[in-house]
Amino acid sequence: MVNLCMLTLDRYIAIVKPFIYVLMMSKSRVVAFISAAWIVPFTFCFIPFAFIYSEHHLTAMRDYTYFLVFALEFLPVFILILATGHMIFIARKHAREVASVAAQLQDNQPTAEGGNAALLQQENRRRSSVLFIAAIVFFFVFCYSVTIALTFCSIFELCTVPRALALVKKLLLVANSAFNPYAYGFLKHDVKREVKKLLRI
Repeated sequence: MVNLCMLTLDRYIAIVKPFIYVLMMSKSRVVAFISAAWIVPFTFCFIPFAFIYSEHHLTAMRDYTYFLVFALEFLPVFILILATGHMIFIARKHAREVASVAAQLQDNQPTAEGGNAALLQQENRRRSSVLFIAAIVFFFVFCYSVTIALTFCSIFELCTVPRALALVKKLLLVANSAFNPYAYGFLKHDVKREVKKLLRI
């Protein structure tokens, strides 16, 4: 979840604020982003050891579970959906603007095909980036929705979880992990470029 949030944040800044992205994403910040994606959830796993032997550890664990469900399941999914929707909106807006500029350039300077090609190439990269994130987020939310529903049902004791549905949840989580390499392979230009280099070698 945290890895996907960091990945989406990276693409969100690149698409919505491209000039800030160039200034912001230094090598050290990228390392910090990747480190945070692993350190934050790792830290959450060890917090219960602070109160597991206390007198009221059951109450504390229940309250901590509520916090985890909200902070690492419900809230991130909601933010991912909002951020992806906003990226799609911005990308469509940019596409219309680029098409308008390209048409004006073509009308004013019929020989300016190089400029048009550069604009269209940049727009294709942006569109591919949005498509990549949208595919990853959509499939993640689709696979994770059953987990969230079952967690909500179990924690708040609203219903009993059938064994078949628990198995479906596991299959969907595995499917989500299996989908990611294909999404990276087909939708990321840099990954495709490196794979082609490797195959040529």
